[in-house]
Amino acid sequence: MALIKKKYEISIWKEELDLNGNKKETKTYIIGSHDMNYKGKAIAPQLIRKKNGTNSLTFQLYSNFFSEIDNDYIHNEYCDYIFNESKIKLNYNDKWFEFYVKEITEQKNHHGIIYTYKCEDAFIDELSRNG
Repeated sequence: MALIKKKYEISIWKEELDLNGNKKETKTYIIGSHDMNYKGKAIAPQLIRKKNGTNSLTFQLYSNFFSEIDNDYIHNEYCDYIFNESKIKLNYNDKWFEFYVKEITEQKNHHGIIYTYKCEDAFIDELSRNG
């Protein structure tokens, strides 16, 4: 298990059907990247590549963070957009990985709450749905 240190992007995606009944994906938010300066970004991302060929992703978000502009702690809006079964994509080493959020845990600290998101491969979820 190694922390991601190369160029990466973590984003939230929305799935919906178009008028023809085809699945359409839309990127809604970039919540973390190697060059993102926003204090509410995803932190401590870990891509875990298992021997059986599956992958998992974990990352964390602070519920609140200090804004020098407001001189106060503000709510991290990204926390409002991620829930169980949210689609998360990771672009790492010029390859896209697709995940669904499977578990969200929270831990309190002096600033508020740190949410930990555990995501599993999207293709595993699709196989279990389609048999």
